[in-house]
Amino acid sequence: MTNRLLARTGETINETGQVKGPPLIQVVQDSTTPWDEGDFDDALFYDFQFPQTVTETTTVEGGKYGFNNQYSGHFVHLQNPEVTSIPEIEEKTSLERWEIMRKQEDEKFDREWYLADLFEPPEDLEEILKFKLPMTLNDPFTPEEQQSLRTLGNRDCILPPFKWC
Repeated sequence: MTNRLLARTGETINETGQVKGPPLIQVVQDSTTPWDEGDFDDALFYDFQFPQTVTETTTVEGGKYGFNNQYSGHFVHLQNPEVTSIPEIEEKTSLERWEIMRKQEDEKFDREWYLADLFEPPEDLEEILKFKLPMTLNDPFTPEEQQSLRTLGNRDCILPPFKWC
């Protein structure tokens, strides 16, 4: 779908991604238009395609981040740098970012707030803490539970109509 939207004027792209020539258009029936001739002549010759350029990338010497440490450079072009809690995050290694994070957490930590739930727990928390599971994972199902599991019925898994890559 994206390839079709990015195709240049006169190009078509089929399902396999191959670029074909201009589309063949056939006028089936000529009808009168609601506008006069000449109203849109300028638009016919105007090239609506804007030039696409790749922005210049800056190399970053800091560490990588994200899943499996495979990302970097995402915070270089932030318009609002206050979004991140670590200043100049791109220039820091993972160890430096971790140290800053620990320092910020230690500064925000409030011992009284933390201990308040221990000495004066809210009613909801007391109810949750008193709850015990009716059975453990090692206990076998009762005959009633086994019968209710049998009556659930079988479900078919409908496979998607497309092929997996």
